[in-house]
Amino acid sequence: MWIRSQNRKFLIDVKRIVIIVIAEDRVEIRGDEYILGAYKTYERAIEVLNDIQESIATLEHNKMYKFIYEEMYNQENYVYEMPKE
Repeated sequence: MWIRSQNRKFLIDVKRIVIIVIAEDRVEIRGDEYILGAYKTYERAIEVLNDIQESIATLEHNKMYKFIYEEMYNQENYVYEMPKE
């Protein structure tokens, strides 16, 4: 899945995403070797990861049913943008 980093400097075809706790008030979501976004709590990072998961599931569903929903498939957004906060 393509993801644009929170600071908008990277657009990466991410294969692996991890949450890393840096400090009590800083949690990072990393994709491969890039920091995709930083959040104040682990819970917020989990929410963002859940949102990414939902986006992947939607894209995969749309690919499966492309022949039925051709117009919807063509209008789908294929880049997930990391939320600011």
